This record gives sequence, structure tokens and C-alpha cells, in this order.
Amino acid sequence: GLDTAAPQTILYEGASAGSRFRAPLKAGLDLIGGAEIREEAQRNDGQGFTYYDIQEQAYSAGLSGRPSRRLSWEAEFGVSRLTDLEGSAVGKRDFNRGRLAVNWRYGGTDLRLAAGSAPKYVRGPGGARYFELMRENSARAEAETAALGWNWLGRAGFYNTNNNTNL
Repeated sequence: GLDTAAPQTILYEGASAGSRFRAPLKAGLDLIGGAEIREEAQRNDGQGFTYYDIQEQAYSAGLSGRPSRRLSWEAEFGVSRLTDLEGSAVGKRDFNRGRLAVNWRYGGTDLRLAAGSAPKYVRGPGGARYFELMRENSARAEAETAALGWNWLGRAGFYNTNNNTNL
């Protein structure tokens, strides 16, 4: 609290850069992938210490297909390399990541399904550790169309973030 005898300011910092590519292999099939580097940090400015400062390097490759004008799909697999820049939250660890997506155009409506799995890090409970490394699994369905002069988007799905001890 800033109105206490020992006020604390918590700073959240982040920076990222990345690049994606798509290279045709043959008609209707492309090689896809990319690389991204991201840094996230949380610091206690009032007390002068860092909760965590982590760099993530993510690399992925996969395939993208278009069997017809109406149907397309993408499947991608990769790795996230997490490294502590300051603190001892993760050390240096690699985690698999994956993504699968399907898009179907039906008349004037786009129907999309997507599923993914990737590492997720969040501020932990405190004590000697200020950081929790978890996995986020997700699935979602979307429908998008234009009607009555408006663009409409309906989305449903779930995100499950856990430390691999529950479903």
C-alpha cells in the first residue's frame, strides 16, 4: 500500500520480438514456423528486489494445408526455452508447445476450431519462491459472420492452467 509507513511499488516489465514464415511446399501445402524472444519481469521497486526476470525463446515449425477453397488447417510443434535473467525462478528449462487449428468457410460464415498447449508462468504464493511454472492447455470454437450491417463473433472454449497435478 502506498499510504503505509513502508510504501511499495510493484513494476511489471516486458519486451518481445518475433518473426513468422510461410514457405510453399506444393499446391495447397506450406511449411510454417517462427521464432520469438520475450522477457517478462516483476520487481518490487519500494524494497529494491526482483520477484522474477525470465526470458523465453520460442521456436516452432509445422505444416499448413488448404485442401479446398473453404477448408484450411495448421499444425505446429515447437519448444520454449525459459532462462532466468535475474532470480532463481526456473533456471534453464525447455518445454514443448503445440498448436492445431482448422478453419472452414461456410457461406459467409467462418467456423474455427483451435487447440494448444504451452508453458505459462505466473507469480507464485510468496515465501522463498515468487514464481510458478505451469502448463496452459486450451481449446476453443469460434463462428464469425456479417449480418445486419454488423460483424458478429461468437467464441466458446476453455483454458486450463495447471502444474501437471490435475486435469
